[in-house]
Amino acid sequence: MNESIVRVSQVFFGWKLVLLSLLYAVPRQYDTSTHLFLTGCDANASWFWRVLAHGIEKLVIWDSVFYANGAERGLIYEHEWAFGRGWSLLIGILTPKSLTEWDESPLKSTYYYGLTGIILAIASHYLATIVLYYLTKLVFSRRRDVERYACVVATLYALSPAGMFLIAGYAEAPFALASFIGLYLRHNQYYVFSGMFFAFSCALRGNGVLWGLLFLYDLANLSIALLENITGMTIPFVSKNKESEELFFSRKEPKGEALRGSNEQNGVEASENGNQGSSFSRTEPKGEALRGSNEQSEPEIREADPGGLGASPQKTVPTNEQSGFIPQKAAKRTRVFNLRELGQGGSESRDTCLQQKEPRAIVFQMVRVIAGGTLIGLMVIGLQLYPYLLFCPGRPWCEKTIPSIFGYVQSEYWNVGFMRYWTPNNIPNFLFGGPTLYLLYRSLVYYRHERVLRPVLLVQLVVLVTALLVYHVQIITRIATCLPAMYWYVGSLLTSTNLTQVKMGKRVVNYFILWTMAHAILFGAFLPPA
Repeated sequence: MNESIVRVSQVFFGWKLVLLSLLYAVPRQYDTSTHLFLTGCDANASWFWRVLAHGIEKLVIWDSVFYANGAERGLIYEHEWAFGRGWSLLIGILTPKSLTEWDESPLKSTYYYGLTGIILAIASHYLATIVLYYLTKLVFSRRRDVERYACVVATLYALSPAGMFLIAGYAEAPFALASFIGLYLRHNQYYVFSGMFFAFSCALRGNGVLWGLLFLYDLANLSIALLENITGMTIPFVSKNKESEELFFSRKEPKGEALRGSNEQNGVEASENGNQGSSFSRTEPKGEALRGSNEQSEPEIREADPGGLGASPQKTVPTNEQSGFIPQKAAKRTRVFNLRELGQGGSESRDTCLQQKEPRAIVFQMVRVIAGGTLIGLMVIGLQLYPYLLFCPGRPWCEKTIPSIFGYVQSEYWNVGFMRYWTPNNIPNFLFGGPTLYLLYRSLVYYRHERVLRPVLLVQLVVLVTALLVYHVQIITRIATCLPAMYWYVGSLLTSTNLTQVKMGKRVVNYFILWTMAHAILFGAFLPPA
């Protein structure tokens, strides 16, 4: 097995044992309302069943109660639809009937549904950690220390500040797993399969619909690329802002990028200082960087700065124009980052068409993007249509222009809405979510020039703004588990050659550890945040 995977696995399971030990050591719960559903063991049950029941009672609280009940009997009441149907349905399907229908069982069937949710959550968190490791290696493949960097990022994710929410049968862990797989497949341009996993994430959590922005982003870029290929013109707005990089399919570089390196003939680029150093950005051959007329030349592929900070010289791979050869893997990665060359994984004839930039190749890619995005749309419609058929007419939300039970229930029963949470009594909840909000913001700033990350950062920006202004802000700590840029950012700090940045990264790790331990104790006592 991969040595990095072994190390990450050791940290993951060791940390889970620490958190479960802290949770189990809490003597009593502040709120005992869940005992209405979890009524304890039979009087004659053995110590094993008593220990198991006690652990489940500690974990099946807050939202996980709704998931366990929904798995056992389905969603009966309107307010239960706030938690969606997918996760509780999955728990119900995977819970063995031999346990739930066991007549002599020392535990009520609800315990087994809760236990299934706990096991699935832990397994999903572990698998999401492994997928993030491989996603990081894919996205940051040009870093010279990519193996170490991916291991650091995966370890950070194992220590996620979401803490007990990734153990207690919440939907966040499987949602993150589906999201990371979708991102991995999309990065390799398997749009239909990517859309399938993103659609599945929508069934787990309502905010999965935001992944549709990735497909809209790609479709917009492909549409512009098609227009450019047909007309032979460059879309003017692409290069209006000279201070920012152009859209990632454009072959031209902004002025600052064109003048960045002075010794490209030797295959070495002097990076800018600070956060402008990029793990993704590419140097162009001299003629191209200076807006030359040779549009057929391939851009160089630059290895990434170990710290992502532009602190050391970079090596480049010569283009086929310079050396007559470009490695197959490097060419493949170029197609991943440049949607103008759209034939990754296709036939040899298709790759030839793509190199010639034929419109039909772009149209073919657009069809795949639309197909993947359509799967997300169909899932969202289905999730709204089913409760509509159950409850309508007769409920206020049925008469809305867009009759969404999810939006109505969140507003009516959980007081979710614009600025509704901005009250003095919720200041502690803002403090709970503050560190995660800050890290999300810092990662947005840090990667703002990375063209390949723009659609992912767009989703992160929407989540950040809505969490701050609309949601119950403290839940951002667990919602952010599906957003990899925060962990990439902290990983870049820890692997930086800049000692100040390394110290900052270590402070973040200390926060992860201390907060997660504190949350295990609070969760065990049935105390906020939830």
